[in-house]
Amino acid sequence: MKIAVFVTGWNKEYLRYLYGGLVNAQNKFGDEIDIYTCYAKLGSGNSVDKSEFSFFKLANLKEYDGIIFPSTTVKEGDIKNKMIEWILDSGRPCVTLEELIPYMSSAAMNQWNGMQDMVDHLFSVHGIRTFGFLGGYTDTCEADLRKNATVDYIEKHGLVMMPQWIRDGIYEYSDGMEYATDLLLAYEQQKEIPQAVVCANDVMAAGIIDGLSDTPLQNKIAVTGFDHYYDGELFSPTITSIRRPREEVAFDGVKLLHEMVEKNMQILFTGIVRTKLLLGEHVDAKMFMRRKIMLLFVKRCS
Repeated sequence: MKIAVFVTGWNKEYLRYLYGGLVNAQNKFGDEIDIYTCYAKLGSGNSVDKSEFSFFKLANLKEYDGIIFPSTTVKEGDIKNKMIEWILDSGRPCVTLEELIPYMSSAAMNQWNGMQDMVDHLFSVHGIRTFGFLGGYTDTCEADLRKNATVDYIEKHGLVMMPQWIRDGIYEYSDGMEYATDLLLAYEQQKEIPQAVVCANDVMAAGIIDGLSDTPLQNKIAVTGFDHYYDGELFSPTITSIRRPREEVAFDGVKLLHEMVEKNMQILFTGIVRTKLLLGEHVDAKMFMRRKIMLLFVKRCS
């Protein structure tokens, strides 16, 4: 098969794992895979250089048997909608990665369960009852899903999500540092602060941990991440996080595309790859001091 892939380069580590999964699929199925990558302000959601996306139009979709679209890498809603319309108009089967889009198939991980596993660990193992949340880009599927999964678990178990400690960031270290500054100010003013802060990625979690280092709040608030990228994996103390099975999702996307072509189907959903907790040294509300890292590897949903 001849396959086109459209992706933005907002995260080099995501791309590396994406490419790894595509290479594994290419070795398995012998496909020709063309990858179109643009760098329109790294998919920030407010790109002023949106003309970068015109690079995608160099592809003649009629020349391809199928399309892989890692749609979560495109944060600009107007651009994403135009791309979806363009792909659907081509009549070629398309598999999105990590996002459900109407009239397209999808290969994904179970981020909802992953985030709920995280909150369950904080509650069931460590007795945390009050939470803050630091999320990602507003009005994007991944950020909304991670926030909603966290809030859903907390509400169902009679816990407390403190509204004043729900913040939106852009997945940057500085978001965490700013959050930490606000926590310290509230502590000095004897205002309520959460026992734990659930972050939508490891980099923001690292910012909070560093921001609270050598302060009265060090080792007093549990901070968790998501993604288990190298930034979080190499951070000290290691961060309790959710590992994303990125290569597996990319491989499954190509496999699903083959099944769609063989069965002459435009939509064919696949099983979801399940995430798993990676418990690090830093889940440190009071009793969480210097915990040995445990690696629980990714399993597929049965």
